[in-house]
Amino acid sequence: FNDLLVNDTGVWLTNRAQDNFVRDNRMAANSKLGAWVERASGTRIENNEIIGTAGEGVALEGANGNVVSGNFMEDNGGGGILIGLTTSGVPGNVGLGSNDNTVEGNTLWESGGDAIEIEGSSITVSTGNQLIDNFARASNGDGISLNYARDTLVKDNDVTANKGGIGFK
Repeated sequence: FNDLLVNDTGVWLTNRAQDNFVRDNRMAANSKLGAWVERASGTRIENNEIIGTAGEGVALEGANGNVVSGNFMEDNGGGGILIGLTTSGVPGNVGLGSNDNTVEGNTLWESGGDAIEIEGSSITVSTGNQLIDNFARASNGDGISLNYARDTLVKDNDVTANKGGIGFK
């Protein structure tokens, strides 16, 4: 029940942080991200309200085996939820993929980019992620975007009325 308002990033878990629980918080007007899980595993981001960040509401980068569930996200400039590659760190840590994550039961309104995005590359494919029962509306991108994603489960999502429904890149 924390208020994480007008910061750079609301919550940042990094460098092999494991088995953390971020629940029932309000993150708003942060200048970068709402919650950032970078090179960490076993984290649950659950039942948070994430509104008006400049970047994504939740970003998983080089993160494996995490759960993003039951969150309400609105008007996040970079997009809603990103499961992607690491973008910072020493050489060898940039470009690490995110695998075996679950994104379930989230509500996303008016994301500045894709509501939910899985991002890999031709070198590092993201695998084993699950997108289940999410609701996304009025995003300035796809409701769900899959870019170099493999063995991904996309089930029972409602991505009506976005710039695109489900995009494969």
